Amino acid sequence: MADAANTHLSRKLIAATLLIACQCSAAIADGSIMAGYVENIWFNNKIAFKAKLDTGAKTSSINARDYEIFKKDGLQWVRFEIKNDQRQKLVVKRKIERFVRIRRAGEHKSERPVIKLKVCLGGIIGVAEFTLADRQSMNYQVLLGRSFMADRILIDPGKSFLVSGRCEALK
Repeated sequence: MADAANTHLSRKLIAATLLIACQCSAAIADGSIMAGYVENIWFNNKIAFKAKLDTGAKTSSINARDYEIFKKDGLQWVRFEIKNDQRQKLVVKRKIERFVRIRRAGEHKSERPVIKLKVCLGGIIGVAEFTLADRQSMNYQVLLGRSFMADRILIDPGKSFLVSGRCEALK
């Protein structure tokens, strides 16, 4: 009787595995990619940054500890620098889209600027909204949120650096 139960359980596990594999294959066939929880993303086709892919965060975030807000054509803009692990510097100047209020237990309320940046991950190009935050104490200077990843990126949380490639359209 135990052998029959084990055989039945084994068949269920095989069926579930095949079902999951078929769903992933279908999603990838639709143009989605499988990525790890940490990947290189490109803000221009020359400089890569390690980014944590975070399905728990709606909006993306970038390390901009010292940023300067200025006026251009009557609108608020922001300027900041970010360096990757190879100490390559990217200077960013963007229009501020809006401000978000951040409230955390034990901290005072703060507002952070939100900007839009064109990014590339594994050949997928898109625009993501980034909050500017002090991420110096974090493991990764860039966090890519689910708004950018929705319907095009699947995450394998046990792996990292699964995708490669630059996006020629970012030049």
